[in-house]
Amino acid sequence: MSLVLVVEDDDGARRAMEDFLTDEGYDVVLATDGRHAIEQLAQHRPSVLLTDLEMARLDGEQLIAHAKAHHPELPIVVLTSCLVVDAQRETERLGVFGYLNKPIELEALLAQVTMAIAG
Repeated sequence: MSLVLVVEDDDGARRAMEDFLTDEGYDVVLATDGRHAIEQLAQHRPSVLLTDLEMARLDGEQLIAHAKAHHPELPIVVLTSCLVVDAQRETERLGVFGYLNKPIELEALLAQVTMAIAG
């Protein structure tokens, strides 16, 4: 079973992704911000990291830098409410696997998770 770490500061969005991914057969671990996510990364070995960019305490870009330094093999998918015209360019800039704009379409989320885990 693949483990997905979902890092999202919006309770409703975080729970919706958890419910959906669990229904799709994934194990899910949740974090409310970047610092909480670093604690979860120390305790768990997720197959993929889904993270918001704009969060209090430790933002998504800082979390991505930490994850890349300590877990370089971990695929990362960014979730953001900022409209990104060129998601491919932003994905390359951040060095992540994928990028999804909010509101998240659950089927697109599932596709990103599936592809990230498949490598």
